Amino acid sequence: MHTDLINSFQILKHHQTRCIPSEVAKTYEIISKDRRKKYLIYEMGFGTIIENVSNFNIINIVMMELVDSFHTQDITIRTYQSKYKVDTTKIGHAFRLKSTGPTYRQKMLKKDTPADQYAAADRFRKKTLAQLREMVKSIKLDSEENITTFKRAFILYIQKALLCPNNSRPLDPKTLPVVLDVSNPRAMNWARHILGYLVQSIKDSRAKNQKTVDGCVFALLIIYFQETYFEEGCQDEEAQPPWLDYWKGATLQKRIEVEFEDHVGLVQQAKDRTPRKTQQKVKTMKKAGSKGFKENTLALSLENEGPSDGRILGKMKHIEEHTSPPELDSELESKSESETETENGSDPDSEETIYEDLA
Repeated sequence: MHTDLINSFQILKHHQTRCIPSEVAKTYEIISKDRRKKYLIYEMGFGTIIENVSNFNIINIVMMELVDSFHTQDITIRTYQSKYKVDTTKIGHAFRLKSTGPTYRQKMLKKDTPADQYAAADRFRKKTLAQLREMVKSIKLDSEENITTFKRAFILYIQKALLCPNNSRPLDPKTLPVVLDVSNPRAMNWARHILGYLVQSIKDSRAKNQKTVDGCVFALLIIYFQETYFEEGCQDEEAQPPWLDYWKGATLQKRIEVEFEDHVGLVQQAKDRTPRKTQQKVKTMKKAGSKGFKENTLALSLENEGPSDGRILGKMKHIEEHTSPPELDSELESKSESETETENGSDPDSEETIYEDLA
């Protein structure tokens, strides 16, 4: 894909996600040389993520349009093409993480946690991403205490960089409880933890009109690509979990490029959200040459006045008339009881239930 084309679209989305898959990949290249550390990472249940996460920067425009298309009311991604449900089962399938049972926070509320575990976890409270990275790289696994410290540091590191990234420089206190007891991290309902954090982060970002978005947007990307590429119920071996085994490297990169070419893809949807005044300036700067284009990138991004929902809904209506996808705009403000209730009386992936874990 041409660099100037990528840059032109980046201007249309000047918000940023804190989710950094390439950070994790680069760190793993170093620590995987230590076979004991590699074994511990697999033992904790993060082997699929750490082996398959792609070592290249995912284009921001695609990630942020997924955020703008995400509806916290019914936890779905809504695009020109259709509506895609996001739930704990799909996150579990994407990353090969446990998606059933209580979260670690819920487990801790049901049993007494030794004071020394609280003290050990609290030592990480003010750690930054860079400090955690250095810890997992440099710590020597020559004692049980160091092994436990490595587990805590790595879990907090992968949360900070990928699974539950946040805008604050030190760790988010919400992510600390998961390292109180690291005897069996694989048993934790990680999918619920990740989804709950993401939904709350998107709500907070919109409420505060922030320029950055916390949470694992990468999970939305993998789910969206899986849902749009493979038909539901597809029995192909490539379509089976974990989905990250398929969506990696060149395959992931090519699929991202498709979004730039598709007239109903995420990039087109992002362009339709952007004021026409900004789009016209992008074209003008591209004609003027790359130097003027780069010099005006910051100034232009600051002039972006935000989304234009009128064009989005108009496009959705046009697509619906020609391709007849499911309704995209009739349920934005309400949700039927059938979507929020199950045989047990409540949907475990509903907004209200997920937020209980973050209270």
